[in-house]
Amino acid sequence: PDVGVWLSSYGELDKDLNDAIETKYTGISIRDGAYITEEAVNTAHKNGIKLSVWTVNSAERIQELTDWNVDYIQTDRLFWSKDISALLNIPGHSLIVFN
Repeated sequence: PDVGVWLSSYGELDKDLNDAIETKYTGISIRDGAYITEEAVNTAHKNGIKLSVWTVNSAERIQELTDWNVDYIQTDRLFWSKDISALLNIPGHSLIVFN
């Protein structure tokens, strides 16, 4: 079977993005931070790399990442995640909730 391989990152997105492109990873799972920019998301997607951003606990940040077409957003805000799930009612987006 075709199995995707993801790179786990703690904030060196530029370096990890280059590694992921070179190694042909499926995606990068990365801790949220200012280094995640719309330009970085576009670069990842242009090279076939998906992005999963964790742990995002601000509705405003979730909206921003959604606007940038981040593939997966992880949060631990179970109680309000249902309220914001409408933001992610877009094909190709997922909200992952940890409790």
